[in-house]
Amino acid sequence: MIDISWTTVAHNIVAPEGPASDQQNNVYLVSRWTGRVLKVDANGQVSDVVHTGGKPQSVAFLQSGDLLLADAENHALQRITPEGVLTTVADTVEGQHFLGPNDLVVGAGSVVYMTDPGLNFAEPGRILRIEIGSGRTSTHRVWWHSRGRRGSPSGTTSS
Repeated sequence: MIDISWTTVAHNIVAPEGPASDQQNNVYLVSRWTGRVLKVDANGQVSDVVHTGGKPQSVAFLQSGDLLLADAENHALQRITPEGVLTTVADTVEGQHFLGPNDLVVGAGSVVYMTDPGLNFAEPGRILRIEIGSGRTSTHRVWWHSRGRRGSPSGTTSS
């Protein structure tokens, strides 16, 4: 067993999910059922960053300092600037809308991985590799599940 210690940093957040921390040890997270992205500062103070009008699932920081947001209800990957401006980065892959963006991981450079399982799990889920940079977003399907079988990459779309 590994020794750990923990501290509760904030209370009374409705359906907290998908946290990410910045260089100042602030924690950003989503309140799934209220449609909000929240900031918890180092003193435990909670403040609103933006209201998405959707069902946010997780956040992750880009090297630029912008925050990415996976929003299942809006079927979009969105960007939040430090000033709180919310814009859509991508909402389709291979000509089809995202199923229900969920988890985000930022890789090396401008690569982001996103799970896209769908809202009701009736559709096959997938993991997407998204390259963000200079006005162009390339989306690659790197894995998906269909009736118990694994798939392989099937293409690229750009917007």
